[in-house]
Amino acid sequence: MFNKLLYLKCVTSTATSRYRFPFSLRFRTVTSNSRSFVISYLVDNFGFSPESASEKSKSCKISFQTPEKPERVIRFFRNQGFSNIQINYMVRKAPWLLSYDPCKTLLPKFEFFLSKDVSSSAIVDLISKYPGVLRLSLENYIVPTYKLIYKFLQSHVRTTRFMFHNTFISFGNRLAHNIILLLENEVSESNIARLLGNHNTAVFASTDIVKLVKEVKDLGFDPSKPNFVKAMMAIKKISPSLWKEKVDTLKKWGWSDEAVSEAFRRHPYFRQSFQGPVQHLLAKGLKKSVNFVYAISVSEKLFLARFVTCFKEESSQLLKLYQEKVSVQGKEEVGAAWSSSQIVNS
Repeated sequence: MFNKLLYLKCVTSTATSRYRFPFSLRFRTVTSNSRSFVISYLVDNFGFSPESASEKSKSCKISFQTPEKPERVIRFFRNQGFSNIQINYMVRKAPWLLSYDPCKTLLPKFEFFLSKDVSSSAIVDLISKYPGVLRLSLENYIVPTYKLIYKFLQSHVRTTRFMFHNTFISFGNRLAHNIILLLENEVSESNIARLLGNHNTAVFASTDIVKLVKEVKDLGFDPSKPNFVKAMMAIKKISPSLWKEKVDTLKKWGWSDEAVSEAFRRHPYFRQSFQGPVQHLLAKGLKKSVNFVYAISVSEKLFLARFVTCFKEESSQLLKLYQEKVSVQGKEEVGAAWSSSQIVNS
């Protein structure tokens, strides 16, 4: 019954000629050149520059010669609960929407997501932020991908959010392909669910996921344990060259390769957790006699006093570095750094 009402609402709203349009539309003379009209429409009604409108109309293959088609699209979104601001944002981000048939192309996708126990307001909010999902084929991509993700997450809300939040859905069948490879290489279903729950685009969009799994296994991680996921994400977050630079920095402070590896095995986020004020001071010529282990294990108050505020010429820059690092890393990585220091002491 709900779907029938939604369809009737779509049909009647797009067929109404006296509908009060949400925007103050201005039209130039319609020409036989479809692209020319599209450019004029985007410039006059959505604030595109002529250059941007021309590029979008060509790259997105937008085609209409009268305002009737885009008006139907905008009325459709308006009737689904989208605000003027949301509609404007979507058109600016995805102008190809204006070429779609609301009832044939857009409505079925709305109906699908609304059937998944997710509120219409939540769907409107997600679509307004990530309109790219509406470009995907319902039968060939949205439905099978949704079923695949739901198998692991077992939550319609989390699955729907995943579908909208991750740009790698445009990579075709790579998600399904990489999940199959993870399963074939002994990564547990629970760990795949953790990766999906973390919206880890870098892992699922990887073109060398088998190599990544092997690297993590070779480091001593069990593919059935939660730390395996943390290690995968940590490795994908930092380039090999930057990791080497960090390891070299630790070696200057007396760490061995074994100590670094053990620290990473115990706390994978350790791979991102020791850049900042101390490394900056080392680059500035800070004496190596200062104990690096002490630096990363003391309380915040002592750390600031010993390594930040005492350097008058550098204190402002060091404090900024420290605050930025803390805001990005959070407590878990700080804890990882502290625990890693115990490895070196043991």
